Amino acid sequence: MKFSVFILPCFILITLLGALFRKVKAYDSFLQGVRNGLRTCLEIFPTMFGMYIAINMLDRSGFLDEIFSIFGSFKEFITQAFFRPFSSQASLGLMLEVYKKSGPDSPIGLTASVLQGSSDSTIFVMSLYLGAYNIVKTKKAFIYGFFISFLSFLLSLMLYIFLYK
Repeated sequence: MKFSVFILPCFILITLLGALFRKVKAYDSFLQGVRNGLRTCLEIFPTMFGMYIAINMLDRSGFLDEIFSIFGSFKEFITQAFFRPFSSQASLGLMLEVYKKSGPDSPIGLTASVLQGSSDSTIFVMSLYLGAYNIVKTKKAFIYGFFISFLSFLLSLMLYIFLYK
């Protein structure tokens, strides 16, 4: 018998017992949390949708393929590095393209994995949360976010150069 199947039911039971002892209406609190969650989703949806449309338009236009084709076998990696700050799904798809072309254990495949694991979709996350809380003074945050994403790209590239060249 697996212990892990009991974790979630035990957590729910402990939560309900805690609500009972504290005399909190658990179901009403649950519904209030759902309402707040839905409100938050509605507030951040325009930001997410706008970012999704912009990234897909740029990706589907073929413009970046033309620009990054000068990098040869590094084209997918460079494209992944470009998309990484904006969309984790787009950069994950590009990493999988590197895997298909070169293999996951190839030097470029390992470098793409390091890039994917060492950075986040910084701009997307900042747009989402700063937009949700109506924070308008974001210049420094975006500069630092781009800097960290660029630093992650450089470190991935340096790792490739030092280990495989």
